[in-house]
Formats: sequence, C-alpha cells, structure tokens
Amino acid sequence: LRLPRVFGRFNELKFYREEDVVAHMLVRKTGTDEKIIFHSHLDQQVHAHELADEARARHTTVPLHRQVMKMQRYESSQDDLERGKRAVYAVVFTKKGLGLELETDFYGEAVIIKTCLDRSAIHEAQTTSRDVTSKLLQPGDVLVQLGDVNVRNIGFRETIALIKGSSRPVTLTFESCDVFDDDNDSPTDVQYIYSPHAASVVSTASTRPLNHHPSSSLKVKVTHWVIITDKRVLYIQLDSDSVLDDAILEWSVPLRSIHSIEVLENAIQLHLRVGVNSIFTGPLRRPEWKHETPQAIHTMNVFAMAMKKSFRLPYADLADLQEVYPSDTSFSSVLRVSVSGGPKRRRWCVLCRNCLYVFALYPRKALRLIVPLGRVTITKTDFAPLTWKIQGAVQMEPMPTLQVDGPALSEKMEVDLMLIAEKADEVEMWMSALQHAAGNGMRHSKGTRFYAATDATTLSVGCQETKAYVVVQLVDALKKTLAVFKEG
Repeated sequence: LRLPRVFGRFNELKFYREEDVVAHMLVRKTGTDEKIIFHSHLDQQVHAHELADEARARHTTVPLHRQVMKMQRYESSQDDLERGKRAVYAVVFTKKGLGLELETDFYGEAVIIKTCLDRSAIHEAQTTSRDVTSKLLQPGDVLVQLGDVNVRNIGFRETIALIKGSSRPVTLTFESCDVFDDDNDSPTDVQYIYSPHAASVVSTASTRPLNHHPSSSLKVKVTHWVIITDKRVLYIQLDSDSVLDDAILEWSVPLRSIHSIEVLENAIQLHLRVGVNSIFTGPLRRPEWKHETPQAIHTMNVFAMAMKKSFRLPYADLADLQEVYPSDTSFSSVLRVSVSGGPKRRRWCVLCRNCLYVFALYPRKALRLIVPLGRVTITKTDFAPLTWKIQGAVQMEPMPTLQVDGPALSEKMEVDLMLIAEKADEVEMWMSALQHAAGNGMRHSKGTRFYAATDATTLSVGCQETKAYVVVQLVDALKKTLAVFKEG
C-alpha cells in the first residue's frame, strides 16, 4: 500500500482509500520507509474505570527504563484543608462539544477550565452549595469525575480521550477553584439544581444523582490502528476525528521477535521472544515514535547473536525460549562479583529468564554486564563456602558475555564469573536458581526448557466489542505475514 500518484493518473486516484493515506502517514512518523502489508482500525467499547486506573498507574509507577531523578512534589496540609472547603458540582452535557476551553497544570495531570465559551451544551447542574450555582464552570475549576469514575490527576491527554469517547449525555463533576466558608446552618441533604432553561435555581431535598451511567456500565469508545509492515507491527491510538499529531504509539515490535499469536475473547495477544525491544524491562510501552534507531537495532542484533552463541549451534533455537516457571528463576540480591579473576566489586545481580544481569550500585543501579545462561556450568568452590563460579560448558573455553556502556552493547569472551554471597543462606538459593535457569535444575521443568508467556513478554491488541469479521481479518493477516516475512 502506498500513496496514490495524483498528477495525470485519474484512475489511480479514483480507487484509493483515505485509510491507506492515514496508515502511510502514521508509518512515516516512525522515520522509516517500510512497506505496509495490512492495516486495520479497531473500535472498542472499554469501561471508563479501567482506562482511568490504567492511566493512573502509568503516572504513579515509572518504568525501569525511565527511572531517573525526579523532582519531589511537596503538598502542604493547608492545600488539603482548602480542598475540603471547595464545593463540588456536577454538570450534564448533551452535545459532543462541551463549549469549554481546557488547559492543564504544570505536571500535565489535571484538566482545568480556561474559559467557558458556550453554555448551550449544558442540560442541568447539581450542587449542595447555593453559592456555586452562580459560579458554574469558572476559570480554574478542576475536573474530578467522569460519570462516577475518579479522573483526578490521571493525565490531561488521558482525560480528554475519555471525554471524547464517552456517549452523550455525559456527567462531568468539577471542583470549584473558590474556597467557600462552611455554613453550619445550611442543610447538607439539600440539592440545588441549575438549568439554563429555568427561570431560577430549584432546591430539592431528594438526592437524585445526575450520574446517568454508573462506573460499572459507563463505556468509552477507543479507536486503535494496527499496521503490519514487512518488518514490524505497530499499535497506535488515534480517534477518527483527531489529527495525526494526536496519535499515540502504544507499542511497536519487530516481526522476528514474535513467538506466537493467541486469540482471546477480548484481545489478541502477541507472545514475544526473550530478547525483545528492551533487554531487561521487556517491550517498551508508549515509546518515542523514532525509538528504532540504527544503534538500537544493532544493540538487539548483538544481544541475539550472543544468546545464540551461548547456547551453541545444535541448541541455538533455545536462545529464544524462557523457563516454564519464571518465578523459580527470578531472583536478585547484592553480591560481590569478579570477572575472569579481576577485582571483586559489590554489584546488584538480577536473575531473569535466561540471563544474569549485573548492575553497578552507583550511579543509581546502572546496568554493566549481561551473562547469557546458555550452555554453562555452575560450580561451587571448595576453599570458599560463600563462593561459586559460572563457566562455559566446555572446559577451558571462554563464555560470551555482554558489556554494557550506556546505550552501547558489546560482546566479550570471559573465562569465568565468580560470585560471592554475603550470607550462607543465599548460596544454595542462588545455586539452585542459576542451575534451573541454565536448564540443569530438577525443579518442575526437570532440566528441559519451555516457552512460558509472562507480562514482560506479552503485547495485547484490544478487541472489546469489536466486530468479529475485523478481528478475524487481523488475525489472518498477522499469521500470514509472520509466515512470509519473519526472519529466522
């Protein structure tokens, strides 16, 4: 698929589809000129509270590959006291356009009213404070709820996407920027209902909720594009009425990293091989559009070659597999590490899947060494009870390791790797876990290697309430593309 040639070619322009042009422009945002094999856009109906929880978790938990020094945010207790005095009011909007100009805060988390341009979309508003009825939708008011889903500080873009995807009428709850003095004489169970069509504000004792859609049933329309090229699969969030600049790249994965495809009721899951995209953290979620730089591609090629060399030629295919019970082979602690008889340094060692990752404690746990556990032997030294060695399976033959220097990755051959524990209890635990990860253990897998999907090696394409024929076409295109274009 490509852009149509326009000048002097009426027939070609006559039969092109606008979707083809959109897909072509999205692929160009990645900075590559890959050929599009298939593309499809999926419309989902997702529960609003699921999207809000996911967005909140994304803001609170920083992924490992982005753990940098963050500016600490200190909120005084005075802010909490004032927040308790601020009135809350709910407004029902009946039109797609709310008539509001919105802005965000310094951190890009909250949704704040800048100006109210048009009140024709307001059906009615409800609050427990009489004073607020004359100050609805004032500049500075903060959006806190969509229906009865808490959307406070989940992110500006995420909240706007929820509002745009919600069906009308929709109830939005705002927190007033003004601080009102508490009046102890005013009844708390009285609701003041404002309507632009009514002559005056109506007060009622009934607590009739304006939330027409409870959180359990409030659903939001989410549109994603799945673009399959001759080299990778792209999963992009882009609404039909949005511009290309608003597109969000959810994830991107090379075809050769896909191990298998599993079709579930509400999703299509792509199970990935071990050495995917990001070595230690698993595939990147919401990466930069041009994250697949030549250096990143070279790094992953070096990693894949070292893994295959570690498993040796007859067993090279095992380099793409991981253990059947990842919990048995996931282990970490601080050890003293010596490489090929060098100085002993304190390092944070992490055993994950088929590799041992060695981090320097300073500065801030930087990755320094990766040891593939292919055809290796783990032996305990007799003269030192807290010491054991990792060596190649063939005697006196060096084993491949990966030296990490910032974003660059280089392969080095080392004679052995000596590990020294600080406590006697850690020795047997480490020995057992390392032997199991190297395929020599006798726990559960009985020394054989299996493929087991985990969250770190799974990418999902959402298909909640998506038309069945669209899902069938996408799965068929994925399987056929992998059969033809997958390398190795």
